[in-house]
Amino acid sequence: MDIDAFIAAHRQAWDRLDHLVKHRSSLTGAEVDELVDLYQRVATHLSIVRSSAGDSMLTGRLSALVARARSAVTGAHTPAWRELVRFFTVSFPVVAYRARWWWLVTGLAFVAVSWALGAWVAGNPEVQASIFTEDEITQLVEHEFADYYSENPAASFASAVWINNAWVSALMIIYSVLLGLPIPYALYANAENVGVAGGLMASRDKLDIFFGLITPHGLLELTAVFLAAAVGMRLGWTVIDPGPRRRIEVLAEQGRAVMSVALGLVVVLFVSGLIEAFVTPSGLPTWARISIGVVAEVVFLTYVIVFGRRALRENETGDIERAPDVAPTA
Repeated sequence: MDIDAFIAAHRQAWDRLDHLVKHRSSLTGAEVDELVDLYQRVATHLSIVRSSAGDSMLTGRLSALVARARSAVTGAHTPAWRELVRFFTVSFPVVAYRARWWWLVTGLAFVAVSWALGAWVAGNPEVQASIFTEDEITQLVEHEFADYYSENPAASFASAVWINNAWVSALMIIYSVLLGLPIPYALYANAENVGVAGGLMASRDKLDIFFGLITPHGLLELTAVFLAAAVGMRLGWTVIDPGPRRRIEVLAEQGRAVMSVALGLVVVLFVSGLIEAFVTPSGLPTWARISIGVVAEVVFLTYVIVFGRRALRENETGDIERAPDVAPTA
């Protein structure tokens, strides 16, 4: 498409719509009808430019014009409940789904490192001795590891866990401004903690207690951390390789989309915190506690796959500013 010819052919309509929007409070009946007609026509122009021209400057100008015209035509904002529904059915799951391969690799790497460290600690008494004394290891294995989950009131413990995990996940996303470079180190530090604790428990034949306590909440909690790390690293990589589009345009779009993950994980980690506070230390049989954790994990992954895949098929990106650019043409 000849972009210069397209602009020359439609500039008058765009300028007229801009004029009507600026003076919408004093329009006559005929001018209101003209505003609606031009709004629909310019929305069509925007769709054409997006699909054919690839001109980011023109796309941005028409997007802003269509958004302002839409506000003038409708005279009201989208109800808050619809925005909330869209967030949980489109914005959050599609960003998570689009980052699925980053997410998967992050999780597998974390498990591999934790398992290797745990096996190394469990099989080497000299390594154990460099970490803790024999009495300290006994205290940890026999009391401290299990007591951690029950020594505080459940409600306050749930709040503390939620805040801590939300902060860790937020840090993963914040690190994206540094190209995501600190994220692997942060993941390693957490993998080291898990691996060392598991190795010490295994060295005293307490691995059943370790997994019985960490699995119920750990599945969902670590999945959330892996997701935050994945989208953070993916956003950082966007700076390096933005693809065929302008770097600033892609970065802005992905940055806004990633914020939806940060908000969505607040809910996910709240559920994980409740499980850690009320299920992990409960008197339920180990199989029941683990089953609750597995169910929570399966429900979350199914939710992301079903809603994320559907939104991706509809060409959604999770960009919170995308919706106002799309307007009906009839």
